[in-house]
Amino acid sequence: MSDLAYSKYSYACEALNIDVYFKFNNSVIFNTEKEIITHDGVSTKKCREVVVITECSVEQYNGPMEVSRYCRGQILIIQGILSFFTGFPLTVYNVDNSSAGLTPIQYHQQETHLRIDDLEFTSDLIKMLERINEEPKLIVTLLDRWRKAIYMKSESCDADLYYDEATLNFFHILELFGECNAKELKDKLEKI
Repeated sequence: MSDLAYSKYSYACEALNIDVYFKFNNSVIFNTEKEIITHDGVSTKKCREVVVITECSVEQYNGPMEVSRYCRGQILIIQGILSFFTGFPLTVYNVDNSSAGLTPIQYHQQETHLRIDDLEFTSDLIKMLERINEEPKLIVTLLDRWRKAIYMKSESCDADLYYDEATLNFFHILELFGECNAKELKDKLEKI
């Protein structure tokens, strides 16, 4: 027998002027007005709180804390989506607090939207969510590589440790795009 369990992650998002709300599978993602101050050992940053609430079916013998394990793949995709649009890597290191339990978590429902620094990305977000449903393996792989690449790039700002690795990840993204579109491009070239 299984129970519905709920998890809530609060992320410190470096895109301070983000206004977001969307649903992905059985998760809802939105920002709050709360500002979070983070310290990375060198500097202090103001961040915006972005909340991810996930509902998941968990076997009774596992307990509600296992919801984190069951929804890990979905959380990684959400981190990739937000990292892609903000340009800042969103990882497990950005979690300000988290909780899990059997009680549904209340939130205010809204229309899907994404605005960052007064720039509108809603239609792009909707297209991305549609593409994830159409080609989940490809898009999820690209988002994960992108998130990792910008994370490595940001970690290299002081010591140039991971620039090579970040560059390889960006190259792999372009290579995947090329491989996926190779047949279509060949067909176009043959028609010319």
